Amino acid sequence: MKSIVNYQDKDLYLELGEYPSGRLAILLNNKNGELWDDLTINLPHKKLDDNYIFVNPNIQNDLLDKLCETGVFLNLYRVEDYDYRMIIVNKDVLKQYVDDYRIEMWETEEDRDQGFATSYDEHFNNFGDALKMARSLYGDDELASIMIMNHDESLYCRDKDTFETFYLNNDKFSKVPQSILDEYIDNWMDHKDLPIKEDKIYSNQISSGFIAVDNSTDECYVEEFETEEQAQKWLLGKEREELIEVEGTVL
Repeated sequence: MKSIVNYQDKDLYLELGEYPSGRLAILLNNKNGELWDDLTINLPHKKLDDNYIFVNPNIQNDLLDKLCETGVFLNLYRVEDYDYRMIIVNKDVLKQYVDDYRIEMWETEEDRDQGFATSYDEHFNNFGDALKMARSLYGDDELASIMIMNHDESLYCRDKDTFETFYLNNDKFSKVPQSILDEYIDNWMDHKDLPIKEDKIYSNQISSGFIAVDNSTDECYVEEFETEEQAQKWLLGKEREELIEVEGTVL
């Protein structure tokens, strides 16, 4: 996800939510996903157009200026007789700074190869939720292929034989059972044939999160992560500075 501003030497990120009234809620988080402050407040008794939000009065003016410079937020208004402000949200620009995952599905391999797909009419701002739903849809409908879209980025979830295979930005990795990952590491150390051909694999361990193996340089690097997305990003070599700081191990 792209940081929207750097404020007081902190990179801040947007997260979208929804108040019970149905209005858009916008949070400002730090790079670890922890809440930094609410950008919005909910005033359900006040009428508001769809692309407007009420601004949290505790947000500093210099931070608001920085946010407006991004083009996401426009035309700050102070409402007469009230000590609060409204601001217009440019939702087209907003998409650059928030995750919005949607799912497309193919019913057969032939349909997928010919580019025919069915969209799943639900959006997710959390990668883990989207992936969980994609796997559920595969299990329920026995679809040949599922793709999670996030702006210009696509992740293919294709269950082939025993293992899932993922494709993201033309890179490839597989989620495998823990027994296969352990056998993979043991066989590499013993100079035996590997149980699968993939160079990049990961598995969720029951008690310790996720373990990832990158053998693309025939050095069998192993890392441990708290979340599945962190393991996948490490295998792709993406945003390493944002991943949990875990000491790497070379076997």
